[in-house]
Amino acid sequence: MYIVYTARSFYKGIFRDTVVFNDDSICSGRQTRMKREPEAKSKPEKQQTADILQKQVLLYPNPADDKLYVMPMLEYEEYGTLELYNIMGVKVAVLVLIGNTLQTLPTGNMPAGLYAYSVKTSKGYMVKGKLIIAR
Repeated sequence: MYIVYTARSFYKGIFRDTVVFNDDSICSGRQTRMKREPEAKSKPEKQQTADILQKQVLLYPNPADDKLYVMPMLEYEEYGTLELYNIMGVKVAVLVLIGNTLQTLPTGNMPAGLYAYSVKTSKGYMVKGKLIIAR
């Protein structure tokens, strides 16, 4: 038996079955077999908090032109840093983030291109992402 592909349901929260198609079932018109998908393990606490933090650190506009606005949703008296790296991996900017304060990073002197950013908080959480600077 040769497996052609595995299809997963769009409704992952509702259906947890995986459909496996093989050459016999596709060519002969036989019914496909159903396999149970193993239950997903919960993420470690630090990863869950990083997922929450990623949803709560807003960088806009993306793509940026002259200014990048950064809105961290950190706890009171919590701080962090945003580090911006160019495509070669060279750190080009650092911005200190404090609480829920909207901050501006000037990007007018940076060449257009793809940048990577990382946000590190005082509690040790880190979030990474990509940013485009366009002119």
